[in-house]
Amino acid sequence: MKDSNMFVCSDCGYESSKWMGKCSNCNAWNTFKEMRIAKKNKNNLDIPQAQGEKLSSKKMERINLGTAEIDRVLGGGLVQGSVILIGGDPGVGKSTLALQLAAQTNSLYVSGEEDLYQVSDRWQRVANGSNKLDFLSTNSLNQAIAEAENKKTRFLVIDSLQTMIDEDSDGAAGSISQVKSITLKLVNFAKRTRIPVLIIGHVTKTGAVAGPRTIEHMVDVVLYLEGERYGFYRLLRSVKNRFGPISEVGVFEMTKAGLITVKNPSEIFLNYTKASGSVQACILEGTRPIFVTIEALVTRSFSPYPKRTAIGLDLNRLLLILAVLEKRLKLKFYDKDVFIKVSGGLKVNEPAGDLAIAVSLISSLKDTKIDPYSVFWGELALSGAIKEVIAHELRLKEAKKLGFKKAIVPKTKKPFESKQIKIIALSDLTELNKILN
Repeated sequence: MKDSNMFVCSDCGYESSKWMGKCSNCNAWNTFKEMRIAKKNKNNLDIPQAQGEKLSSKKMERINLGTAEIDRVLGGGLVQGSVILIGGDPGVGKSTLALQLAAQTNSLYVSGEEDLYQVSDRWQRVANGSNKLDFLSTNSLNQAIAEAENKKTRFLVIDSLQTMIDEDSDGAAGSISQVKSITLKLVNFAKRTRIPVLIIGHVTKTGAVAGPRTIEHMVDVVLYLEGERYGFYRLLRSVKNRFGPISEVGVFEMTKAGLITVKNPSEIFLNYTKASGSVQACILEGTRPIFVTIEALVTRSFSPYPKRTAIGLDLNRLLLILAVLEKRLKLKFYDKDVFIKVSGGLKVNEPAGDLAIAVSLISSLKDTKIDPYSVFWGELALSGAIKEVIAHELRLKEAKKLGFKKAIVPKTKKPFESKQIKIIALSDLTELNKILN
């Protein structure tokens, strides 16, 4: 049969027989690339025989990597036969993290970007005396898989996905056809041999892993390493995990010896300075409560279009909270420039941060100071009601450990009492306004 040409969206992998300016699946513009599809003769297909097994006879096994933060992000350790995709900005430390993981068990590290001499210096700094790593510098996927099978390795690392080439697939390295074919082969290899595979992926300007989004659906775990390139701290975030909870976050400090676990992340995100607009908040990252400082600055605007700037949280969320405060509390933000950020570089996505954001805005607008040993959490409704959030008791326990004296929280069905910390339960913004005044 003759080969045919298809147009594939580079963002989501949607296929079309003709070129389209806008993808009908993900609505992205100018993302269709032409690729050749090789047709196979159905009469010559060599389909291997498969045999079903009883599910009750098998048990999932995990490999402990020796680092509590990473094991927790993975859901309790590295699952045998799993495929992990890790992305992050250039220079954030993806290769360093992969080397550290490989040092914990007998591994094969395959690099399509660097040779032995270029990697050896980094290896000496992070290996901590380990000699469990085999290194292979190649761009050939077939060579990498063959070497992993010959060495009988326990862990395979591919650095990186966009530099490898599958000789059985068309296209240049990093193309859509190559990236999808390589990922599929690595998934099949991991399931067949029970060897876990870690794939390092490049990211696009928007922060997503380069290539169609179908790659993220093919693998078992998707991790993102976040942080300022020249900063000290890194966040390892789980956005997909078939074997554990998602949105778990591991916090690390980048040092000469690699990524070091931060035992108490709240220490680096909290700022106890007593200044207007500075408020302590408690958010839930996965199963862990983390305390952060939210800082707001509300100033007079000299422009007909006042500025709204948010760092560490969604701008639309800020606009929504400003609208609620103006409508329900009659506060005037329409002629003010508003700047708000989350201290320490953490991104706040949980609705429980709404109350702290609102308090920081009110504090800056009225130029009133909030006690730095008071903590806030609660979801803000459009009606001005303060809604209950999950893990209320867990947050209180952590607040006690960190020495907070007061917790301003939503009213709950089962009220909590504590001798160590004063709990103020609120039902709406009018009650909050009375406390702040």
